[in-house]
Amino acid sequence: MQTPIIKLLSYIVFLVPALSAIRLAKFNHDERQKEDFIGLATPANALFLGFLQFAAEKIPVFYNYWVVIGTAIIFSLLLVSNIPMFSLKFKTFKIKENIPRYILLLLGAILLIAFQFGAFPVIILMYILISLSHLLVTKLHWL
Repeated sequence: MQTPIIKLLSYIVFLVPALSAIRLAKFNHDERQKEDFIGLATPANALFLGFLQFAAEKIPVFYNYWVVIGTAIIFSLLLVSNIPMFSLKFKTFKIKENIPRYILLLLGAILLIAFQFGAFPVIILMYILISLSHLLVTKLHWL
């Protein structure tokens, strides 16, 4: 017999496709998303969730049931959030204009060498953290 919490948690799986559909509809009609994204991009979410099993083989925390559920909820909410996230589109290759992109590409390459497919969830986590850091830096004019 399932406990009420387990029964409730079994419906969380529907958050991902439902909020992904909303995210895609929002993206298609939002004129502000020409260069960067607002909210987590659906392919990034799919990469994260799709490669969790590979990551769990290298990073045991991803085997934890609650970590998987928590990240599925958080990432689903990030899909429809209004948080700006940078894209990997380069207008120029100047370092100063592309610091977040270069950081992600460099660290991502290192992680791919170290963890192979298991690196993708970690790279997506880094992408979110770098986007949030970039947002703070640009909003507060730290650089």
